[in-house]
Amino acid sequence: MKIFLVFYFLLFIAGTLLVDSFGHLLARAETPGGELADPAGEAPAPAAKTPRADKPAPAVKTASVALQKTAEPEPGLKLPPLPANLKASGKHQAWGFTKIRIITPSGELQGGTFLEFPNIDELPLMAWFFADRNWNGPLAVPEDKVILFGGTLDGADPADLRLFQRYYFLRGQLEPPASAMGGAVAAPAAPVAPANPFEEDYKAMVVKYIAFTNRTEVLTAERNKASGAARTKIIDEQKAMKLQESELIRDLKNAQEKYSDWKKKNPGAATNGTAKPATPPSSAAALDPATAAEYREELKRLEPGVRRILQ
Repeated sequence: MKIFLVFYFLLFIAGTLLVDSFGHLLARAETPGGELADPAGEAPAPAAKTPRADKPAPAVKTASVALQKTAEPEPGLKLPPLPANLKASGKHQAWGFTKIRIITPSGELQGGTFLEFPNIDELPLMAWFFADRNWNGPLAVPEDKVILFGGTLDGADPADLRLFQRYYFLRGQLEPPASAMGGAVAAPAAPVAPANPFEEDYKAMVVKYIAFTNRTEVLTAERNKASGAARTKIIDEQKAMKLQESELIRDLKNAQEKYSDWKKKNPGAATNGTAKPATPPSSAAALDPATAAEYREELKRLEPGVRRILQ
């Protein structure tokens, strides 16, 4: 009898252990991923997803694009700082900038001037322009001479803004200005002034000097690789060019002085016969050939970055 009692007692303990183990397995199976359930009885919340950065909606179908985040500009690019106090006015949901210079009754807007648009669905297209640390306007601007973006200026990447500002400023210096359209009054016409009689001579001297400096660089590279009679011949040519250099620089300086002096005495010719608008913020005079060449080279360096943003 005692043997049977011991047997029943051991059987009771084994059954209790089996039931307890089965309960734990069942509780784990009901919890997703095998994790323990929350003490309050709620399932763990799913991991939060990073919100997708939506591009701003185009302002108008024909001219609008969306800014994309880009890396800082490449070293060596001449990118000026953004205007002081530049920020969205908080009044409008479309912004942009001028692609070239625009002559308005309020003065001359440079290329790369930042704009805000009250209503892009009405023509003439009206805009507020940023100058002297404030938003000014409104005034009418040509729709095809500005670029528009949906959203506000505060959502744009400062690196992109600096690139746009410089690129379109340079374009504005090299291209003729446009007159404001729609409700704006175009600047009054003035008699056509004669062309600068010293311009061609100055251009020719600039070309000659550039060719001279290029030849100097080529000879230096060839001399470093040459030896013997070939090296001696290159050195002799360099000595002869050294004697010519001072005379060439003198002639270039004289041509530049004549060109600049005539331009100062004939300010009407600086705007190709168009009268200057009243109180222009920064009137762009005609560029001398050397400066224009520098601007074109800088535009070539900036253009790939602008295309990457606007594509």
